[in-house]
Amino acid sequence: MEQTSTAEHAQKGLSLSATRERKLLWGTETWLVEEPLLVKCIAPEQNLSVQVHPGEASVGRTGGRPKTEAWGVVHDGTIYAGFREGVTRGQVAAAANSAALVDLLVRHEARAGEIYFIPAGLVHALGAGVSVFEVQQPSDTTFRLYDWDRTGPDGRPRELQIAEALEAIDLSLGAPVAASHIDNQFFSLCVAEEGSPFQAVSQCFSFGIASKSFAAHPAGDEFVLAERSFVAMAK
Repeated sequence: MEQTSTAEHAQKGLSLSATRERKLLWGTETWLVEEPLLVKCIAPEQNLSVQVHPGEASVGRTGGRPKTEAWGVVHDGTIYAGFREGVTRGQVAAAANSAALVDLLVRHEARAGEIYFIPAGLVHALGAGVSVFEVQQPSDTTFRLYDWDRTGPDGRPRELQIAEALEAIDLSLGAPVAASHIDNQFFSLCVAEEGSPFQAVSQCFSFGIASKSFAAHPAGDEFVLAERSFVAMAK
């Protein structure tokens, strides 16, 4: 993956972390930036845990920090996001920590260039083989409901946070629909074609879909995309 260096980040005047790539049991996760948005490139080789993040309304009960996010799909694959119509909290509680939970979720066959909005309170999981740029509020609070019956390096199942997850779930949220642009109170994210001109009205980040290249742009910066890209702007 091509990455903007820490020195280049500093020259642009942004508060960015050094790029951190981690090879994990389930695949690779690269942290590109931590402020004002947390941006990662995620490439799972196994299904990620079925999980949820708290929102402003639930974080007082669950602890942690609220997180709304979105996925810009880089490589085709399966994602799970949102419950099927009519699913109740009681059904979720009964199915937690079992494969029955997956049957309650909506399965999407995601395609490169699509965007999926994952608001706080929406249960979700990335499938093996898909890869995404994940744009989110700067929080990494995650409550796991099911981890596909895996064990960790110590041979024991990974810890789940079922009680907190049940508090964080917002059953009023429907399953997301593939989009080319989303806009919420924390950030906007869109797909733009090669050659598109942009002016960053706030701190802004662009991610090449084909090359996975990443660039940071300070407010006021004018730039032209070198390839079809996702462009995220913080609010």
